[in-house]
Amino acid sequence: RSWLLVGPLVERLRWLRSAVEAADAAARVAAPGDATARATAARGTPPDLLQLQVRRLETCWIATKPDRVLIIFSISLEDKVDVALGRAFCQEFVDTAWKPMEKAPPCSFSEPRDPPSSLRGVVIAEPPNVGFLTLTLSEDVVRGASDERLVELARPVMTWRNFFSFHLKHAKTFLHSRLRRGIDQWSQTVARAKQPPRRSRTTAEERGKRPAF
Repeated sequence: RSWLLVGPLVERLRWLRSAVEAADAAARVAAPGDATARATAARGTPPDLLQLQVRRLETCWIATKPDRVLIIFSISLEDKVDVALGRAFCQEFVDTAWKPMEKAPPCSFSEPRDPPSSLRGVVIAEPPNVGFLTLTLSEDVVRGASDERLVELARPVMTWRNFFSFHLKHAKTFLHSRLRRGIDQWSQTVARAKQPPRRSRTTAEERGKRPAF
């Protein structure tokens, strides 16, 4: 079942690998000063934009460029709290990926009202309420890669939505546990702050005036 998602990206990565090999070969035999033009021409025309329906309200697009492949996810959630948490998670994910990490592909996050430039002119039937997350696989990661390596690259990218759902659920559980712990501590503080009720002091004279039963 996962190959229905992974397979299309693997095919695009194979095209990019072939394009890189053809460009490198053309650049090696080109005349001085003509290597860039020869390499660009040798790459050929990239495949068209591919659209995949991954969930009921979510779509994945695979945009192939001459030197990279972009994977764009639209993210939608039903609960308003989940939407806020999901947006914060995506922004944090992007900020973390920008840090120097050897194996993290570059990524970006776009608000629902501002789709990525690769989707300009594309009719989006179900606009997301969280946003768009874009992952980029450059020509450097496919240069000289085997078919097995391409599958290893494609699988975690195309199953990113499962990774997102897993961490979103754990984030909610963590926040709920902290909230419950905070409420317990607050209740204990309030209980300790309560003053014991004062006992009324009755004089001997007042006790003598009480009617006897």
